[in-house]
Amino acid sequence: MLQVFVNGKLTMRLVCTREYLPELVMGRLLTEKMILCAEDVRSVTVCRFGRNALVTLREREGDALPASDSGDGGQAQKSPEGASEEPGNKDGRRQENSAAVETVASCCTGNQILDRSLALDPELRPADGRKIRKEWIFRLADAFAREQPLYAATRSIHSCILSRCGRILFSCEDIGRHNALDKAIGYALLHEIPLPECEVYTSGRIPLDMTEKVIRAGIPVLVSKAAPTVEAVELARSCGIMVIGQARPDSFRLYCGESSLV
Repeated sequence: MLQVFVNGKLTMRLVCTREYLPELVMGRLLTEKMILCAEDVRSVTVCRFGRNALVTLREREGDALPASDSGDGGQAQKSPEGASEEPGNKDGRRQENSAAVETVASCCTGNQILDRSLALDPELRPADGRKIRKEWIFRLADAFAREQPLYAATRSIHSCILSRCGRILFSCEDIGRHNALDKAIGYALLHEIPLPECEVYTSGRIPLDMTEKVIRAGIPVLVSKAAPTVEAVELARSCGIMVIGQARPDSFRLYCGESSLV
């Protein structure tokens, strides 16, 4: 389990696969509305055991956040050998919140958001209507079929692939599909990749909350090996998002966004 401390306060507990953890944290901060862009983050540090992540946010107008001398916007790093593994109060106890709220009700990993006081309230914004080529979708599906070793071996893990105009940029695997999507989003944030120019492929079905993540990130295309829910398609259509399901290297089913496909 990864505990995420934001400005010194325990904010999230994430049950996840221990790889690409800075990417996971950055993506989750964005899709949980705690940041609006990478520049909102001064630094992200993950301990060497992958158990704790320390996040320092930049001060917002009207806020008084703790000052930090380390890192620039969106900088991510592993903690040094002597870094604290268990952030907490002065008496050595870890900070806790009495009420824990499921971060995503449909997520089977038991991820929790413990503190929503930092959450912003940005409106879900529609996509810009850019054109998407069919061959980009086939390329994503082909990459999934070839490049996901844990999924191929177990059939019990999720994956996500990020591409930009059909060029594969990043792929990851995780025990949770929400985590995998957040890792892909976080990768784009950390590498200054414009998310409105990207497409994502997920191995899992597309429920409402997965669609919300993509919309908040500004990604105009969500592709899945499985199928979306009715609610997910309705939300995607209202925001101009293209949703594609049952994607294979030679076929797919288009659920919404017909006018953007060329």
